[in-house]
Amino acid sequence: MRLVRVFFSKDDSMPNKGKHVFAQFAIVALFVVTNAQQPSFGPLDAPRDIVRLTEEKDRFYRQKGYTPLHGSIESASLEPATFVLIDELVIGRGIDLRFAAGSRILCENGARIRINGKLIALGTSNRPVVFASLPASEYCFPVQTDDTLWNGITVEDSAALYCERVHIGDCDAGVDILSENCSVRFRETVFRNTGRYSIRVDGREVRIAEDEPVTWLWPEVRESGELTFVRGAGAGGHARWKWPARIGFAAIAAGGIGLAAASEYLVRKYSEDFSSETDPARADKLHTRAERAARLRTMGIVAGGVGAVGFTVTFFF
Repeated sequence: MRLVRVFFSKDDSMPNKGKHVFAQFAIVALFVVTNAQQPSFGPLDAPRDIVRLTEEKDRFYRQKGYTPLHGSIESASLEPATFVLIDELVIGRGIDLRFAAGSRILCENGARIRINGKLIALGTSNRPVVFASLPASEYCFPVQTDDTLWNGITVEDSAALYCERVHIGDCDAGVDILSENCSVRFRETVFRNTGRYSIRVDGREVRIAEDEPVTWLWPEVRESGELTFVRGAGAGGHARWKWPARIGFAAIAAGGIGLAAASEYLVRKYSEDFSSETDPARADKLHTRAERAARLRTMGIVAGGVGAVGFTVTFFF
């Protein structure tokens, strides 16, 4: 208590007044931190609550006659049914998952299918396999009617996706092929309302027709020279150069901004010293240093601008 009284004493004659003020601030901050209420993150703060929520959705959809899908799955040939995709469905390496003709896979908002193994969907002309969003009226919990898009299908390295007479739609993004080593087959497959892209290969959107049957085979389409992108070149025009270029331009921009900020500080410092300096020789040196710092500041601004422009331009090719 004596220490507290000393720290909060109003005797301005105490030595080290700056330290005295800092000590007052430190004690107040310590009091606030130690008495602060811990934040609460709501009902999903613990993993068991997430599991309970998933189980509740599972029961709800089964009662409505749907078959829920979520998490990792074992190899299976599923009979025709209406499935509901909850969150993310992961098809692991060595796993084959098959959907039969007439199957409907309705996906919750934000749900995704991630393929590390093989996904096969074989429909017919009269009974296609449909991947679409779950209607807002069918959700376990209320959602906005304009917020029901799912996140599409991601094909990882060395994975396989075979679709014949399949409809894919009502999603934020269609099929994202992350590697040249994937095997992807679309035969008479229709893409509709697929948001940012229907098919993307190695970060580039492929030019295909929407709302009509498409036959598209990877990697054969690349080898035949028929691969075209929405922006840029055709076969082999992959975007591998983009990330190194972006990193380089970002480094140039960051370095330029840092140089400009440091030089600005020196310009102000030398200018202030110059204005109060009475020695002519010393004042001349400070003036010269301020001019040099100003030139470095200009170089930094130019470098930062070039880096920012270059970084932005990489998104347009």
